[in-house]
Amino acid sequence: MRELAGGQAARRTLTFRAPAGGVVTDKKAVQGMRFMPGEMLYQIADLSSVWVLADVSEQDLAAMRPGTRAQLRVAAYPSRSFDARVTFVYPTLNAETRTVPVRLELPNPGGALPAGLRAIDAVVNIWTEEALSHRPDWKDGFFVGKVKSKGPMPGLSLERMLAKMDDAGIGCAGLVASRTGRLGLPGSYHMPYEVVARACEAHPDRFFGLAGIDPTQGMSGVRAFEDAVRNMGFRAAHAYPHWFELAPDHAKWYPYYAKCCELDVPVLTQVGQSLIYSPDQRLRSVGRPITLDAVACDFPELTLCGIHVGIPWHDEMIAMAWKHENVHIVADAHSPRYWPPSFVHYLNSYGRSKVLFGTDFPVLDFARTMDEVAELQLKPEVYPAFLRDNARRVFRLP
Repeated sequence: MRELAGGQAARRTLTFRAPAGGVVTDKKAVQGMRFMPGEMLYQIADLSSVWVLADVSEQDLAAMRPGTRAQLRVAAYPSRSFDARVTFVYPTLNAETRTVPVRLELPNPGGALPAGLRAIDAVVNIWTEEALSHRPDWKDGFFVGKVKSKGPMPGLSLERMLAKMDDAGIGCAGLVASRTGRLGLPGSYHMPYEVVARACEAHPDRFFGLAGIDPTQGMSGVRAFEDAVRNMGFRAAHAYPHWFELAPDHAKWYPYYAKCCELDVPVLTQVGQSLIYSPDQRLRSVGRPITLDAVACDFPELTLCGIHVGIPWHDEMIAMAWKHENVHIVADAHSPRYWPPSFVHYLNSYGRSKVLFGTDFPVLDFARTMDEVAELQLKPEVYPAFLRDNARRVFRLP
């Protein structure tokens, strides 16, 4: 206020400097917001050293006292150990687990251990009983045959899905309202937008919606998609070219691309080989990544994400992401343990800002996928970008 009072002219902006440096871990301030003295605008953390809370069994408590040295291993760096020391032993015992929380403090050079790093899964299929009622019967044979499931995939409540995500360290996920083929054809179905919208409304901090699009529906489909974004909160379009045998650069997709530019939302489109999902409707693999070239040239302001890695044409997908600033890759539906070496190299080097984490659950299990990502032993700076930050930027998540 003193600076304003002593000024000679009115100013539109005023700079407030934080009393300390660090990493912004919580941002409350938004443009145009009013605030009062004492109100938190940003939360800043110094991550040069971090705390870790460990649950220690009661029989081991005798060895736990402030100053005790310890070694810590985390899933992200399976071959690396971190030196730590005990700073506090909590005076409470969990009666169910018979453990006591112990606080460890350890140096964090280079920010290898980000604060509260929880992954964002870019592509997840909703699997509640209500959602399964809209899917055709081919799903059971497909999952047992191609996905190597031990049996048909039963329904999974949102709460149970969230528990599985928590166990795997996944904070939030994009739920797909799929449009798989033209209605009326064998094996085709459309997941109602309302099913996914209700799930996102019930858990807004954990789920966001991906609206499936059908190129055969013309402008009525475009208007329904616009309503899903504007009135139901969906954050992206989701396309399955193979289900329509229309490559991503076919003219019938273009009205949706134009609408996505207008709404400023990304498009996720399947790339790579497709499978035989319904034996009554055998479809060609039309998702060659090179077909994104024309789309990215025609719509330079459109954010395009090729999902399913692009295998076996993954090098084409890498080339498209390298050529076009607006093209990204979602690494889902293929087990990280079997990712092609060229794709792992791209993710771990010059493509670290262009690849998003995903599972396509239940095609891939949450926990197993996270474990396999850890086994890749990527560079420390790659993990936050790949698991979280790239998706935050693409989907404009808080």
